Amino acid sequence: MQEFWKDYPGYEGLYQVSSEGRVKSYSRLVWSGRTFYRKAGRILRAGTNPISGYQLVVLYKDGVPKRTSNIHQMVLETFIGPCPPNGVCRHFPDRNPANNKLENLRWGTQIQNQQDRIVHGTTNCGSNHPMSKMTEALVVHLRKEWESYQGILSLNKWSREIGLRLGISKQSISEAVRRKTWRHI
Repeated sequence: MQEFWKDYPGYEGLYQVSSEGRVKSYSRLVWSGRTFYRKAGRILRAGTNPISGYQLVVLYKDGVPKRTSNIHQMVLETFIGPCPPNGVCRHFPDRNPANNKLENLRWGTQIQNQQDRIVHGTTNCGSNHPMSKMTEALVVHLRKEWESYQGILSLNKWSREIGLRLGISKQSISEAVRRKTWRHI
């Protein structure tokens, strides 16, 4: 796909954003304290947020840092328009936070963004959750086993016995069997 450049809204004449997810500054005159000199425009080197993995740049106005911006949001604001109310930026179909190409970005709702995570398997539910002690297969097995014990033992006693045997709290087992947790299976 061909790369297109447009001025970033609010920073016209200072910065441009490309459809390929790059940001560049314009050439400009800079005051050094004694004289003006010409500073060449260049493509900015993006930093990476260590937690989210999103790429970001710092934008300056009048020589002062004004804003740290996520590049994926800059691309959408430049080519699509401002974020709609209650909207978020979605990386879809590719969930890679470093892929800031226009074809990979969309405005959407938080619900759509969570549905994207489920489709790509990047959500922290089930055995993907870092604190999980159970697997999907174990939960299915426990639910089937509970069906055969229903009426013989109370769920409280049964989940306590199973919990002691597996090293899992009776509450976790009870909630999984009653579908309060692990609802995705």
